[in-house]
Amino acid sequence: MFVWNEYKIKWFEKAAYLTDFYEGIAEKCDERGLVNKNSDVLDVGCGLGYLSMALSPYVNSVTSLDISEEAIGFLNKKCDEKKMSNIKPIACDWKKHKPEKIYDAVFICYCGGFGTEEFFKLAGLSSKYVVGIIPNSSFGDNFGINRFFEPVKTYTRRENLNSVSNFFEQNNIIFGNIEHNCEFGQPMDSMEEYKSFMEHYFDIKDDALLKKHSEACLKKKGKAYYLPNIKRSNIIIVENGLCSGNHKAFQ
Repeated sequence: MFVWNEYKIKWFEKAAYLTDFYEGIAEKCDERGLVNKNSDVLDVGCGLGYLSMALSPYVNSVTSLDISEEAIGFLNKKCDEKKMSNIKPIACDWKKHKPEKIYDAVFICYCGGFGTEEFFKLAGLSSKYVVGIIPNSSFGDNFGINRFFEPVKTYTRRENLNSVSNFFEQNNIIFGNIEHNCEFGQPMDSMEEYKSFMEHYFDIKDDALLKKHSEACLKKKGKAYYLPNIKRSNIIIVENGLCSGNHKAFQ
């Protein structure tokens, strides 16, 4: 299970500052009429809340749930800084969340559980749409590392387009799919930070392999560095919840 700590928060904040990954998701959902100024939406497993903040200008309210007190504390601070009064961060397990009313749309982004039996619980919280943002593949080419290292264990089993599609098809769930690919690289202040990042996220410590990887992939940016990465994702949309009793989505 992914656990936020001070290092991951710092790295993610630096990376999120340079990408429009989340803004792009919000824009695509707005363009397709999934949200509007009257929408009350739920962001499940919101993490640091960047999707919630991107959705905020398009909707009436966002309820943001994450089990991590650290992540919710970060989001509360950002909401204060940005004066985003329509976001409600809550530290809790989403499966224990009991809203006063059903949401217009439920979002779950890179959180896992979308293509499992937990989907039906998510659908029970939404009157119109359940939207999952998932990786295109189980591993992909994160930061170019699979050219130099064996696929990292924590990524090889992650939820992806194939696993979610199979689950939905097996359960007769009708869904839409929007490709969403965006630069989402990692800024680094030093080579020491690069090595720390690679060890922390991917458990890679071999200096010789890190040297080959950094020479091929790490870009010098003035006195700092940047590790490029294309985040290849899919926005999966299920409309109108579930038909009770047979686990089938309406069109």
